[in-house]
Amino acid sequence: MVITVDELLKTQDRIHVFGYGSLTWKPDFDYDKEMLGYIKGYERRFWQGSSHHRGTPEKPGRVLTLTKVDEGKCWGIVFEVSGSEKIRRALDYLQMREQSLGHYDISIVPVHIKDQQDTVYSIVYYATPKNPLFLGDGPLEKLADNIANSFGKVGHNIEYLFRLADFMREKLPNESEEHLFQLDALVRTKVGLSTKNILPWKKIIRNANL
Repeated sequence: MVITVDELLKTQDRIHVFGYGSLTWKPDFDYDKEMLGYIKGYERRFWQGSSHHRGTPEKPGRVLTLTKVDEGKCWGIVFEVSGSEKIRRALDYLQMREQSLGHYDISIVPVHIKDQQDTVYSIVYYATPKNPLFLGDGPLEKLADNIANSFGKVGHNIEYLFRLADFMREKLPNESEEHLFQLDALVRTKVGLSTKNILPWKKIIRNANL
């Protein structure tokens, strides 16, 4: 009998989940605490398609996955979940959100906690070229067009991009991330927003219908 990673984790009394995309601002599961952290040797890319949350089967949006990069670093949030029942609910929800709908695989990675010597082993969800929604790399202009013009059951693909950029600007203002911020600037230009006076998503939606 093969035991899956999430089945094994359901037997633990405490787990950690590393979020590097929408989980940074919309976890939607019960947790005990959160910590800023990063994984080494990886960077995030908008290479995964979304046919449910941020797009449709006919016009998938673009969401994040991880790719190996020498000397790379990917920042995000570590969520700590304690107690067997809370863990079960969290993993059941994430299995639906990230695996059934998102077509992500699951793994365990060491995450380095900001301003601490601690490393915690965390669940991470990532997409590979083997899954049916994988879109892959392309010119940033094409990726920006895709994001600017995609909408799913959860909302506009623009929200996914802008709220991640907001997270980085607010929580980690000294960290640069070329792929993310170049896309952020391109999409803002495409929808008529300033790239100099950058407004966060929550302020944008008060003044514009996207």
